[in-house]
Amino acid sequence: MRGFDASIVRNRRRYVADEIGAIEVRLAERERARLGAQLTETLATLREGGALDGLTALLQLLAQ
Repeated sequence: MRGFDASIVRNRRRYVADEIGAIEVRLAERERARLGAQLTETLATLREGGALDGLTALLQLLAQ
């Protein structure tokens, strides 16, 4: 009976580890989507005020 119990414990641990990995992947995808949306919104705000052109020019100057 001990072998059966150990097998169940191993299987449950493997299942839980797989579930944790899947949840971590979904959380990372959500965070990437959230950050992408935030970046899009920020760039739109900069573009509307003309600040994006100024920022781009400054970045080009720094790159030289």
